Amino acid sequence: MHPPPTPPQATELSVTLDQLILHLSAFAGMQAENMTRGHGWRFLEVGRRLERSLGTLVLLQTAAAAEKEEDDSHFLEPVLEICDSVMTYRRRHFSKPRWDAVCELLFTDQTNPRSVAHQIAILQTESGNFPGDPNSGLFPQIVARLALLDEPFGKPGPKTPEELEAFSGSLEELSDLLTQHYFSHSVRRVY
Repeated sequence: MHPPPTPPQATELSVTLDQLILHLSAFAGMQAENMTRGHGWRFLEVGRRLERSLGTLVLLQTAAAAEKEEDDSHFLEPVLEICDSVMTYRRRHFSKPRWDAVCELLFTDQTNPRSVAHQIAILQTESGNFPGDPNSGLFPQIVARLALLDEPFGKPGPKTPEELEAFSGSLEELSDLLTQHYFSHSVRRVY
């Protein structure tokens, strides 16, 4: 009988994670630079934008729930770091992170390539290039759902956890519609 394996040490885990990040970065770079801009690329792009939006929304929901604390900067600084937006925030605001400014930068600012609004704008652009008849199946619902996603960006001010959760739900419904329309094997499709 073999002895149980020993748990990996922190240095081993760090090396393994560094290698994983390197491989994933290489894959993302190859996809961005070398993949033809066909339907496969488009669905990868849409999936990436949906995932980035949902991930940012989870971070914002957590920050919004904790926003009532006295010192916002303890939890807002890591949110900005995770979203690669620390430098942008510092360039625009010469202060500690504040909830209203962080929410504006990561949710409504279309010029920030990490914001939810930027992801939605790209999703709306790419929807015009989806394959198939735009009047068939679930496609009209997909387009209608994308049009509704603009609504929260028109309201100024920071978002509440409930507003962010509702928006996440809308994105998840959009993802489900795309999956049902394009990736369901129970319905025969001819494109």
